[in-house]
Amino acid sequence: RADLHEAYARELERTVGDRREEFAEILAYHTERAFSLSVEVRSPRAVVEPRARAVLESALALGERARHRQDLALIRPHAAAAAAALAALGGRVSPEERVQVALLEADAQVLAAEYREAITAYEEAIALARRHGLVRLEARAHLGLARTYVWSAADATELAAMDSHAAEAERLFRESGDVAGEVEAGLVSLERLWGEGKLDALLVRGGALHERVRQGNDPVGQLFLCAPLY
Repeated sequence: RADLHEAYARELERTVGDRREEFAEILAYHTERAFSLSVEVRSPRAVVEPRARAVLESALALGERARHRQDLALIRPHAAAAAAALAALGGRVSPEERVQVALLEADAQVLAAEYREAITAYEEAIALARRHGLVRLEARAHLGLARTYVWSAADATELAAMDSHAAEAERLFRESGDVAGEVEAGLVSLERLWGEGKLDALLVRGGALHERVRQGNDPVGQLFLCAPLY
């Protein structure tokens, strides 16, 4: 019987583990509805604020996951929920959270091909992060802006802006000790080399990035980051 119980426990853990993201989305939905209804019926601040805080935290976490999956259907509602929670909390949020919400909104705009709006949003996030010394978030904003130009650059000036923001993101990620972010930013520079047919330069640059990844201690991250190099 003990072995049957152990097998059942393993299967239960596997099933629940496979559905953790689904459960997180369900909880986030109900948390957001409770918050929205509290605002709608003008509940006291003592009720609204904890719910707004819960919405902000879940929306930022799940929005980041949606960004990695390039899922517009998910990132848009999370961005809207985070913005509403931020407004409800007013001055009771940190500069870091303000930048994170700005980045989430910009990321949603990129996925919706709203490139001009995204560029403005990333530029504002860069300025806010720099003002508060949030180096890694500033790097994230530069990276987002560089990627936006990958999709939207229409002339040499905007291509130069893409290169400039990618280089600045890479520098800031390196400064903050984020090897994964540094390599992600470096990968953007390969887009320009590929587009211009500079394959020898691309291989040299790609090889340097590959070696930088190998210096890390994250095998899964290595696979994720090295995939585009092949």
